[in-house]
Amino acid sequence: MRRRSVTGEIAVGLAREALGNLPEGTSYDERPDAQHVYLPPSHVKAMDPDNMLVTGMRGAGKTFWWGALQESSVRQLIDQTTERSTLGENTEVRTGFGIRPAPDHYPDKDILKGLLRSRFEPRMIWRAVQAWQLARAGHPIPPTTTWTDRVVYVDREPEAIARLFHERDAEFGNRDIFHLWLF
Repeated sequence: MRRRSVTGEIAVGLAREALGNLPEGTSYDERPDAQHVYLPPSHVKAMDPDNMLVTGMRGAGKTFWWGALQESSVRQLIDQTTERSTLGENTEVRTGFGIRPAPDHYPDKDILKGLLRSRFEPRMIWRAVQAWQLARAGHPIPPTTTWTDRVVYVDREPEAIARLFHERDAEFGNRDIFHLWLF
């Protein structure tokens, strides 16, 4: 007959209790509060807005930071704890693609597949996402519900889009706003 280890039973019980207390959400659904954020030294480079592309293996934290950087309190924490950060309170964040579908702001993966099948250049799709989010009421970009119409407009009206980008860039510069796009 095998004797049960009391220490082992306690460990299993503690593990079950700990697992039961884990939050139900995942990094896909949450925007963490700054008090629950830890910035490992290995992630500091990824927080530099001049680092245009962040890569990492599955589970490395890319999606977590995609959500976290949308929170002003997290950006301020990063700004306070890292050298040369520009992610302070003067940072405006927009999402150009992400785990959460937001077809009013950016096309999801199926819409993107359709646009690419229609032979739109990826650059025009990207510019359409930017233009759509930067345009103000009254701008001639079509206020339609389809991304196809928006991409067609951006492709056919490069001067209007160039002016839009120039005007908004100047406005951000005058207001000392750093604009960050997350994908």
